[in-house]
Amino acid sequence: MDVLLDLGDDPTPPTALPYADIPGAYEIVTAAFRGIYTYGPESGLEHVSVWVLHVDT
Repeated sequence: MDVLLDLGDDPTPPTALPYADIPGAYEIVTAAFRGIYTYGPESGLEHVSVWVLHVDT
């Protein structure tokens, strides 16, 4: 889960792939989870918003 926590410092790590054709949307797939999120500046404030978190159990 450190991958998700590190998104604030590095929102586009090498494991992040572009998601669909949505600007600023990325997907990270690991053995433990699949996450889809958006990243981008908003009024001068950078943000990361996690949209889908599918945990493998």
